[in-house]
Amino acid sequence: MLEELAATYSQERERILSGAFSMRMNTVREILDGSQNSTEDASVQLSYPVHRVNTSLVLWTTEHAISIDSRIFEPLAQRLARSASATEILCVPSGARGLWVWMVTGNDDDPAIDSALVPPGVRVAVGRPGMGIDGFRRTHREALEAQRVASRGQQCLPVTTYRDVELVSMLASRPDAMNTFVKRELQGLLGDDETSARLRNTLRAVLSHPGNFEAAARQLDVHKNTVRYRVQQIEKRLGRRIIHRALHLELALDCFDTFGASAIADVPTEQKGHGELAN
Repeated sequence: MLEELAATYSQERERILSGAFSMRMNTVREILDGSQNSTEDASVQLSYPVHRVNTSLVLWTTEHAISIDSRIFEPLAQRLARSASATEILCVPSGARGLWVWMVTGNDDDPAIDSALVPPGVRVAVGRPGMGIDGFRRTHREALEAQRVASRGQQCLPVTTYRDVELVSMLASRPDAMNTFVKRELQGLLGDDETSARLRNTLRAVLSHPGNFEAAARQLDVHKNTVRYRVQQIEKRLGRRIIHRALHLELALDCFDTFGASAIADVPTEQKGHGELAN
C-alpha cells in the first residue's frame, strides 16, 4: 500500500508540475505575441511580478559546445541573477540548447552581469530594463537582438548587452547597407595588414578623446607626436579630416570591430593594404 501511495503521489506531482509548466509557457508566449495584455493576470499565472522593472537574459550554447548539458542553464541563471542583486527570476526553456530569463533588479539601471560566472561554451545576451508588460516584451526583444549580433560577431564574448550593440544591431538588420556604410566611411583603412589595424586602433582612441592627442597617446601607450603622425596618415587614406563625420567613423569602427571581415564583404583588392608605415 505504501508503494502504491508513493507511486500515486509521484504521478500526481508530475502531472501538476507539468500543468504548471505548460501554463507558464503558454502565458509567456501570449505576452510576447501581444495576446496577453493584463499585467495582473500575467503576474498571477507566472507567479512573477510582471508589473515591476524587468531585464531579460538569453542563455545559449555555441555550436562547438553542443555537449554541454542544458540543465546547467537554470542554476547558472540563478547565480547571474544573484550577482546582479535580482529579487525575482523567471526561467523558460527555449529549446534544447537555450534558456529565456526575466529578472527584477529593483531599479531602472542596466544590471551588472558577472561574465566570470559564465562557463566556456555558454553565451549570455542581455536586454535593457523595461517596466510592466510592455517592458517585459521589449527587454526580451532586445536580448534576442543582442544574441543575434553576438552570434554573427567575431568577438566570442561571454556576455553581450544590447546597450553596447544597439546602434550596430540597427545597421546589422540591413547587411548590404551596413557593408556599404563601413566601406564608404573607412575607405583606405580596411586592410588586413598590421599597419591598417594600427591606424584603426589609433582612430578609435582619437575619437574617444576628441581634440586631446595626449589622452589618446596615453591610451595607446605611445608618444603624442606618434599619434599626430598616425592621424596624418589616417586622414590621407580617408581623403578628409577626422572631425568631418566623426560620429559616422565611430559607428563604422563599431561595425567593423563587431563583425570583422563580414562587415566589409567585397572590399576592393587595392584597399587591402597600403605601403606607408605608421609609427
